[in-house]
Amino acid sequence: MRTFSLVSICAALITAAACSSTSSDSGGGEIRSEADLQRLFETIMPDLVEVLTDLADSQFAAPKAEGDSSVNCPGGGELNVNINTGFTTLAECSVGGVTLSSTLAISVQPFGPSSYEAYFFNGIVTVSGSYTGTFEVVDAIIQWSVPATVANIFWSVTVRIGEQYIFASSEDSGGGGGGNGEEKCADGDFVLNAGTGTECTVITKEVCFHSESNLGGCPIYNYRIPPSTDFSEFMDIFYGGEEFGCVDNVFAEFAQPDGSYWQLFGTPAGLPPTDIPAAPQLVVTNGSYSYTDVDNIFMSGTFEFYWPSQPSPRSVYCP
Repeated sequence: MRTFSLVSICAALITAAACSSTSSDSGGGEIRSEADLQRLFETIMPDLVEVLTDLADSQFAAPKAEGDSSVNCPGGGELNVNINTGFTTLAECSVGGVTLSSTLAISVQPFGPSSYEAYFFNGIVTVSGSYTGTFEVVDAIIQWSVPATVANIFWSVTVRIGEQYIFASSEDSGGGGGGNGEEKCADGDFVLNAGTGTECTVITKEVCFHSESNLGGCPIYNYRIPPSTDFSEFMDIFYGGEEFGCVDNVFAEFAQPDGSYWQLFGTPAGLPPTDIPAAPQLVVTNGSYSYTDVDNIFMSGTFEFYWPSQPSPRSVYCP
């Protein structure tokens, strides 16, 4: 289950391709199932966070320079970042007894006192050692504070094996907190403005409050968007309130029946609701969205989100 949200620009999903559909029954081996994926990331995450912390510290200790920034991996190999392009090479980088080889885009940055976040984007990753497999990475997110422990490392990945999406997260491994009881579900309205005068469109999606978790003292509110059960469709609200170093931000992803894929970023309009409000509440404001349709045509605009929805959202919310 997802346990964190974005603090700045983007985040959360890994999609990947492996080559079998049966599950291994013990740790290690070829990555074939959700259980395999969960064990892999539980194994590599402590060492991977150590490498990413070193990378963030080296990049932000002084103004960025042209060229590459490199850090050593605990078990050997390196992680090299091209400062100009953002592309990162994992050169036989050994973490937790697993060797990662890849070229992909990684963004790592501090966002508060002793707190960090990392985003992963498109690239192919080859895994060898105690686990084996080849992933096509779309994106993922890790957030942590130092000293890093299981309790304060938050991560979420979704992989695609063939046409099947598989999800794993720190919450499923015992880190990052858990649910707060029964989910609270209701239809909500994503009110979209494509920037064409006063026209707007309303997409109504069922949204379920799932849990509240914590990162370095900063609360994160996690919502699930059915029908997905693996949290590949979600909304995470990072709401700092007045806490020092906590930044308010929102990130959501969902798919439509027509095959379009949506990403949305915004700002919480106040304390996120953990139960269904008695009347429609403005939950997200100052938002921006983008989506890619089945023909790979990219569109974008602005949005607000209300939960729950009203019977006639167009007349209520749209000019």
